[in-house]
Amino acid sequence: MSGVVEYLSFEVSGEGYAIDIALTREIRGWSEPSAMPDTPKFELGVINLRGEMLPLIDLAARLGLPSPEIHARSVIIVAEVNDMAVGLLVDSVSNIIALSEEDMRPPPDMANGAKHNYVRGLTVVDEQMIRILDLGMALAPEKEAA
Repeated sequence: MSGVVEYLSFEVSGEGYAIDIALTREIRGWSEPSAMPDTPKFELGVINLRGEMLPLIDLAARLGLPSPEIHARSVIIVAEVNDMAVGLLVDSVSNIIALSEEDMRPPPDMANGAKHNYVRGLTVVDEQMIRILDLGMALAPEKEAA
């Protein structure tokens, strides 16, 4: 099947999301971040990944959703975005899904007051709505994302 892309699906605030699997470096368990001063609320700090210091992003908070309760079973997706590795705190990782452009629908135009459009497409998998994230846009600095 040409034009098919694989996505890593996961849950954030109990809702289904996915990112292009090509952006994913690894999936790991929770590690306590070291706080950094003067960072946005969604940046939890930095984690040490085999000597590499990565920012850890609360993806729920970044998307304007309620932050999850962090516990030992919380999951971090290590992704490569805009030539930078970053950790993404998510509720759980679900599956790898293969989608073509025909499988996705554009998100409804809900621009009334929304300053960012982090969702580039919508699809349904096993009766669950999955939002395909534009991770580059979601993690762009505020002035670029606006």
